[in-house]
Amino acid sequence: MLDAQSFSFQPSFQVANFPTGCPAASKGDAGLAVGDFNADGVPDVAIVCNAQQQISMLLGKRDGTFRAPVMTFVNDVPVRLINNGIGIEEGVIFPIDVNGDGKTDLVYSSSGPTIILQQSVTTSVASGTVTVLLSQGDGTFAPPNTVATNLAYLIWGAADLDGDGVSDLVLTSLFQTGFAVMLGKRDGTFSTPIVYSMPAGQDPTATVVAMADFNRGGKPDIITKGNFFVVSSWKNQGNGSFSPPVTVASAVDTLAQALVGDFDGDGKLDLGLNGFFTGFYVLPGKGDGTFQSPKFPQNIRPNRLVALDVNGDGRLDLAQQQGSGVAGSQTLYIAVHQ
Repeated sequence: MLDAQSFSFQPSFQVANFPTGCPAASKGDAGLAVGDFNADGVPDVAIVCNAQQQISMLLGKRDGTFRAPVMTFVNDVPVRLINNGIGIEEGVIFPIDVNGDGKTDLVYSSSGPTIILQQSVTTSVASGTVTVLLSQGDGTFAPPNTVATNLAYLIWGAADLDGDGVSDLVLTSLFQTGFAVMLGKRDGTFSTPIVYSMPAGQDPTATVVAMADFNRGGKPDIITKGNFFVVSSWKNQGNGSFSPPVTVASAVDTLAQALVGDFDGDGKLDLGLNGFFTGFYVLPGKGDGTFQSPKFPQNIRPNRLVALDVNGDGRLDLAQQQGSGVAGSQTLYIAVHQ
């Protein structure tokens, strides 16, 4: 099905440096988001200065350069879950037009007051907060609107879940079961979190790993993974609520990555799962939110993958990087769909 090939190439870019205005103590891996924050049709860049809890805005010019940075102070540090819910990364901001005025706004999660979780072992964790920064159109933002969720959830992603033209938030957790949804309102605020938990008797943990329209209903569905090798599909019922989960894969492997795409070219979205040990496998979509049994392509290593059409034939190929542990030994592998 897939033929692995390696390529050696030297990309060429013209590099220009632009000051961010961030303090010197800011980390080099600070978060970055791209959007049109002043609605002029030119991409702008927002950067998290995590040393002093600032956001730097570089408004783009039509010649490919940027204006001088504009700084906004925030009262907390943006964070998100990484590695499918087994760690936390600082500095992640989501560029979303929250209030539908044509200007990109920023939304992010942070850690709030400590809450107590009554689980198999009583656990004290920080509750998640959601902060909205509405764009003023000049590179600055209105004062932060921070809402405590009173849950140990952080933003995973955003999409219009209920078809009202306003972005909604999907939150997932390190410590609590299932996921949560906050429906967006046209005034730039969000509803209180609506929590979706795994049914009794199933793996109580569930972290969001993918969101796409698998049943062709016009609205995104959600895929979660549990700690016991269980992958579940949650169908969007059309109004931003979700039906009980259906198990689509179990006991295959510990999930390292999920990819969404039409891998078999039948016009239906498929779910690609990358296991720590078994490597990459595909669950072909049936177009109704369910999936066929796993297909295991050959020659795909269990490294992080990117899906793209490298040869323009309309079918998704795979790219991944592989190294031997020796300096300078990194190789780009392209798996071309046959």
